[in-house]
Amino acid sequence: MGQGDGAISQRIASLMADQGISQAELAKRTGMSTSGISRIVAGVRHPYGDTLAKLAAALNVSVGYLLTGATEGEIRGVEPDIANFFAHDWHRLDPEDKLVLRVLIQNLSARLRKRESQTA
Repeated sequence: MGQGDGAISQRIASLMADQGISQAELAKRTGMSTSGISRIVAGVRHPYGDTLAKLAAALNVSVGYLLTGATEGEIRGVEPDIANFFAHDWHRLDPEDKLVLRVLIQNLSARLRKRESQTA
């Protein structure tokens, strides 16, 4: 488990305690098994992608908050509507739409790296 993984599980456990949510309730809200939630809270399993988005939505926080502990307003340079989309709507997209967005983000990243290398 990486250093950041424990922080995510601690944030999830803290949010559950603050909101009075049991592992069984969080499992119900996310469509996950109680044992899966237990493993995440214990830091044995690290949530990625859709699982992270489902947890964030169920706990009424952004994915960015689960990953970094920063509120949406504190995530540097990310416009609130974009952060909100990835935090709350990503998991509702079908696989084809997710692929379109992944390809777009990869292309934009490549363009940015190219532009930066040209100005360096």
